[in-house]
Amino acid sequence: MDNLLATIAYVASAYGLATLDVTSGRFSVQQIETVDHLSSELERLNPAKLLISEDWSPLAAIAARQGISRRPP
Repeated sequence: MDNLLATIAYVASAYGLATLDVTSGRFSVQQIETVDHLSSELERLNPAKLLISEDWSPLAAIAARQGISRRPP
C-alpha cells in the first residue's frame, strides 16, 4: 500500500497536484484542468496526508477529506 503525501496548488485556473510516496520515494506532478478531475484523482490516489495553502479555500469535496493540513503559501 502506498503511503502518499499530496499537495494541491491553484494557479491561473488550473490545479497542480504533486504526490510523494514516502515508502518508495516515487514523486509525480501533474496539471489538472477541472475540479471534477481533481476530485477524481484524489479519490483514486487516496493520500494519507493532503497539504493545502492557508490562503486557499478548497471546494467542499476536497475540504471534507481526512488528513488535510494547511501550510503557509
